[in-house]
Amino acid sequence: MKTPCRSTPTGAEGLPKVGADPSLLRQVLVNLFKNAQEAMAESLDAHIDVTTRLEAETVILCIEDNGPGFPDSLMSRLFEPYATNKPKGTGLGLPIVKKIIEEHHGSIEVRNLTPKGAGVCIRLPVTAQENGDE
Repeated sequence: MKTPCRSTPTGAEGLPKVGADPSLLRQVLVNLFKNAQEAMAESLDAHIDVTTRLEAETVILCIEDNGPGFPDSLMSRLFEPYATNKPKGTGLGLPIVKKIIEEHHGSIEVRNLTPKGAGVCIRLPVTAQENGDE
């Protein structure tokens, strides 16, 4: 029997606002959590860590899991449409995530963790009202 995935949110209190469409950001988060959950489908100790922080007028949100990580053969193509190693995957999740984040003037980074797992960090700029540039 599979153990349910545990999630541990940690981060900075009172982060400034980012200018973003809530429904599109929701889609980003759903895609990233779905990828993490699917990667750990066979794990008996599935765990997702969510962290946030402020760095140089940018809010950073990272989602890390303890799954197998991204296959080396896909690392350079993760944001290309249809690049997937999942039997039922379309390979469109990460390209859609990247497009949404870039449309919000942000960036995304993926990496494998040591000893195992994957991490995805998105960076979004603080809104002009928050950083005093009204």
